[in-house]
Order: sequence, then structure tokens, then C-alpha cells
Amino acid sequence: MRSFIPLILLVVLPTGCSSDPEKDKEPAPESKSKKTNPATGEASRYEDLPIEAKIDGEHLAVTITVGSGGHRLELKGAVSSGKDNTDVKLLLTLPGADDHTTSALEDLELRVKLERDTGPVRIYVQQVQRGVEYLVEPAFDLVKTIPR
Repeated sequence: MRSFIPLILLVVLPTGCSSDPEKDKEPAPESKSKKTNPATGEASRYEDLPIEAKIDGEHLAVTITVGSGGHRLELKGAVSSGKDNTDVKLLLTLPGADDHTTSALEDLELRVKLERDTGPVRIYVQQVQRGVEYLVEPAFDLVKTIPR
């Protein structure tokens, strides 16, 4: 009787382990539609940038959450095109490669005075790294539009 047990296991195991490879395939992940910069048509580098912006009276309040210390947020310019819209350009400076930074979330806040009776506010961000010299200045990417 001992000689039949290994033979039975050899017959049962291969049939029990077979599976249909088509059933085991995981569905392909859905591709996220990337936001594009209307000026260049390229994918935005800031799609996942946690940015909050709201208009409070005549001021625009912008808050960007970054993953470490050493970042700086500056206003590069705010240009109003009559009643059509207002373009706000911000510079986000990342810490240098050799900078020692904290590993904690930090909120960078900026308030900008807006003209009255303008249309939507479009926020553009340019990102540079401290200590890096650029042959061509990085482009400003549209990150948020706020209706008024």
C-alpha cells in the first residue's frame, strides 16, 4: 500500500495546481489623465502639489504643503489683464542637494493683494533648486484657477 501513495500524489498535485493565466492577470491600472501646461502642452510637474488657494476680500491666500523644511515661496509677479483674469506667478525654491532639512510637513503661506473687478485668478508656479545653475530658466506651470 505504501507504493501507491506517492503515485496518487503525483497525479493529483499537478492537476490541482494548474490555473488559467488569463484569470490570474490583474486588470491594467487606469491611466490618470495628466494636466498639461496650456503654454507648452507638456505634462505639469505640479499635478500632485498640495496647493490651497482662496480669495478673501481683495487678497489671494495661497498655501503650499511641502514634505520637508528648507523650501521658500516667493511672489514673482501678479499681472491683471483688465476684467479678463489675473495671473499670479510664484517661485517655489527647493532646498539644495547638500542642505540639511527637517523631515516634516511644512505649510508655506503667501498673501497677494488683488485688483478689484477682475476675472478668474490663475496661479502659476516655477520650481527651482537652491544652488543649481540653469541654462534655461524652468517654465511657469499653471497649477490652479480660481473663479471670481
